[in-house]
Amino acid sequence: MRKSILPPAILALSLLATSPAEASETPQEARRCDRAIQLAREVGWLKKDLPYLRYILHRESRCQPDSIGRNRDITGKVTSEDLGYAQINDRSWVTYLKNQGIIRTRDDLLKPKTNLKAALELLRYSVRHGYDRWHQWRGTSGK
Repeated sequence: MRKSILPPAILALSLLATSPAEASETPQEARRCDRAIQLAREVGWLKKDLPYLRYILHRESRCQPDSIGRNRDITGKVTSEDLGYAQINDRSWVTYLKNQGIIRTRDDLLKPKTNLKAALELLRYSVRHGYDRWHQWRGTSGK
């Protein structure tokens, strides 16, 4: 019997069809991530960016809009917090995002649409300043 082997191009495309985040999502996470991606489209994210955005949102917060990550120094003192879907750092970005008119307070980053608008602005900031599009998430994105 002859084994059926997929042509390399089809095999490569099939591997890309499921992002790493989707492969490990629980059904509840998948529903949350679907909602986040729907909101991302509403606030202006490009369709081409949505698969990787989904990966980032799942990796950063498991697609939980109220997620807060606390960054601590060596003594355990909280030095900053990462907020919302995209885990936007308050110490690094709140002033910039206020100046852009995207947020009024740091807690606005816990609002789903606002967090996704802020994340889109950070992606655009990276591009304008010559960084990789996903520079702000380089620590967890694998890019």
